[in-house]
Amino acid sequence: MKKSIMKKLFVMFLVVGIANICNATLVLYYNFNETAGTTAADTAGVGSPAYDGTLRDGLTFDSGSVSGKYGGALNMNGDVDIAMNSDDSGNLPGALAAGNNFTISLWFKNANWTDGGVIFAYGKSDLRFTIGFSNLNGVPEIRVYSKALNGANPDVLIREQLPLPGIDNDVWHHLAVVVSSTLGDTAADPLIYVDGSSSGGTATTNAWVTDLGVRLGRRESTTKVYYDGYIDDFAIFDMTLTSQEISAIYNSTTAIPEPATMTLLALGLTAVCSRTKK
Repeated sequence: MKKSIMKKLFVMFLVVGIANICNATLVLYYNFNETAGTTAADTAGVGSPAYDGTLRDGLTFDSGSVSGKYGGALNMNGDVDIAMNSDDSGNLPGALAAGNNFTISLWFKNANWTDGGVIFAYGKSDLRFTIGFSNLNGVPEIRVYSKALNGANPDVLIREQLPLPGIDNDVWHHLAVVVSSTLGDTAADPLIYVDGSSSGGTATTNAWVTDLGVRLGRRESTTKVYYDGYIDDFAIFDMTLTSQEISAIYNSTTAIPEPATMTLLALGLTAVCSRTKK
């Protein structure tokens, strides 16, 4: 009886989480299932043309494609340049702009915790945004630096220290970063979720500078520190996902599906939940 109740609660949890995610727009999505070439296809279907990524510095799917969390993944032994509709100063999905809500979700598996290794860097005329890793004094951290350049909000660096036994190298982990439109307010600074949970992090005003451009695998600056590890299922949503929605992604047994598929999945889980009540 107790197991049946727990099963119902878990299914209902996934139903609500997935149903809510259906209300968000997936504005960019790389599943990294390619096995050849130098193009990471954006399958979100929002950009026209799509925001495909171009692998550079000798990195190809022929040599960099590996088994991922779901399907294929990319071994980041170079960097990925996300293609723009115009030039490096604009036009990645409009969600990534000062004053907007957005969430970045991805799976990562580190080969080692390189201090300063950046997994995502976005530089635009009104926003600098960087996600990276630190190993300062042997303590692993995930760092998110964000600065709105319109003069209204200060720069902020959120440092999320991670327990050494809980963030082993060579293990897949889920990372989500939630950014509110009121960035710069203490209560609305970026939230970091690792494996579905967040401890809040510590805010400082130190900067990880990135120049104009968009990169996966390093930041675009004088000091180009590459990310040493693997990445899978990189996604950008146009809203601040809740902790429940992020947990639904983390606990899912499949990759992030397209919106129509998410709706069908939510309906299917609802049907399962209804049957378990009988």
